[in-house]
Amino acid sequence: MTNEDSFDVAIIGAGITGLVAANYLAKDGLRVLLLEQHTALGGCCSYFSRRGFTFDCGAHSLGSFRPGGQFTRVFKDLGLTNSFSINKAPISDTVIMKNFEANFSGEKFQFVEELSKHFPSERKALDAFFSEVDRFESSHAMTFARYHTKYENSSFQDVLNHFFEDESLKKILCVFLGNIGLPSHLVAALPAITMFKEFVFDGGYYFIGGMKKLSDILSVNFKKMGGVVSINKKVTKICLKNRTVIGVEITGDKFISAKYVISTASTRQTFTQLLDTKDLPGSLLKKVSSFKPSVSCVIAFLGLKGAPIHTQNWGRTVWYVPNWNADEIYTKLYNNGLDENAEALVMTFPSHFDPSLAPSGCSTMNVLIGASFQTADFWKRRKQFFFESMLSRIGSLLPELKDRIIVSEVGSPSTMRRYTLNDEGAMYGLSATIAQSRYDLMPSQTYFDGLYLAGQWTTLSAGQSGTPAAAYAGQRVAKIILKDFSKKKSATFNYELGKGA
Repeated sequence: MTNEDSFDVAIIGAGITGLVAANYLAKDGLRVLLLEQHTALGGCCSYFSRRGFTFDCGAHSLGSFRPGGQFTRVFKDLGLTNSFSINKAPISDTVIMKNFEANFSGEKFQFVEELSKHFPSERKALDAFFSEVDRFESSHAMTFARYHTKYENSSFQDVLNHFFEDESLKKILCVFLGNIGLPSHLVAALPAITMFKEFVFDGGYYFIGGMKKLSDILSVNFKKMGGVVSINKKVTKICLKNRTVIGVEITGDKFISAKYVISTASTRQTFTQLLDTKDLPGSLLKKVSSFKPSVSCVIAFLGLKGAPIHTQNWGRTVWYVPNWNADEIYTKLYNNGLDENAEALVMTFPSHFDPSLAPSGCSTMNVLIGASFQTADFWKRRKQFFFESMLSRIGSLLPELKDRIIVSEVGSPSTMRRYTLNDEGAMYGLSATIAQSRYDLMPSQTYFDGLYLAGQWTTLSAGQSGTPAAAYAGQRVAKIILKDFSKKKSATFNYELGKGA
């Protein structure tokens, strides 16, 4: 076997988790191979272009770039703090409902003040609730342990009922659960609290030039440190010998040797497709087969003629729920239903914040609704219907929209699954229910020596979602492997010393 086919670590999947893990491991001198089945790196932080317009495939903004935030720590650790240009929208989120509209800048004080205008009797409760959110730091072990103990058996609805009396206020706060894809009575309290901290309080960040810059920076740095990237290479098998990883096979039955394998694929795919199920304990197979993935989406990418379409002071993310029924829609999606009338809709206007994403005199807009998977054939037949439904819903806010569209691309849950291989086209990995948010449910270290899991299919990053969780999971699994690698290297060195004596 040549050196080209032998690595210390092989990583399955070059999304943000895989890229971050690869950088940490290569930085410590390990020989690392990053394998990606798609033709582009970055997962949901990749992009595509149409007629001069640039569209981010998934993430349209980021959270956790505050001092001490997940991304800030990762870039500091990797020495990349000065390698990019990132801005923060002055308004992170806008919520629009019938007879209600509010902008949120991402600061606790501003949240309390804005909502107190509409709900003055809840001012004290608002201050108490957002103080509870603000104090949570997932990376601080003692704080995490305290919150985990306090909320491990609670839903977010339990939390809302504890703090608030006004049902309308609760409905407004439930709108943000679209960042997780679950209704308040099903989502575990800690993921919801962390979502508010990492995405709402500390959200609205974006890279100049598009989200692809994030994956570009990480991939370039990885290669500079000697890391190897292999795109358009699908891993077909994780190879074991006596319950120990020895490498992977890729398309064409080519074997690649590796002491460690990190899988960022779903737990179901990792254990039932990439491993021989006869090697698995029955209880483990039953557990991973029962996991429920998160919601997917229908997303429309629009290139528009004319200047940015909105003159309102809207934020980076605009939530439009005219019927005040976000929680009901999220419940419907969880139960495999569909939001046929686009009643819980998200809009973003990337080129309003970064004009480089559109040709001169034009602008971009993304429109998204949550969706359950159904079948590939269903989405082939019905994708256009949902696109028209979204345009119809937006028409009450932006009546001129249809006449300004010059480019449109629509993605469905089937599209998401095709490009990411995520179970049912899931946007957020495991569905963050109480049962699936236990800290020890699916940790990174597996039943097999040398095989590790990472990403939003694991629960080492319990209490998080989205890109900060992906970065944290990559950092965490790399540190676990580096510790194990050092331990084994030391043991081998001591054995050789003893043998020499």
